[in-house]
Amino acid sequence: MQMPAVYGAVGTIVSGTPTKAGTFTWSVSVVPFSDPTATPALGTYQVTVTR
Repeated sequence: MQMPAVYGAVGTIVSGTPTKAGTFTWSVSVVPFSDPTATPALGTYQVTVTR
């Protein structure tokens, strides 16, 4: 999966082609748009693929 910046919505759009059903969790380093110099925090995300 990818979280591309090209849509102007970094971190909010997940793209890709699912090949397996299940619930998948991942973590990324996150920084607020309003303060790009802020210390990064760990953000945990989850997606459920049903088909």
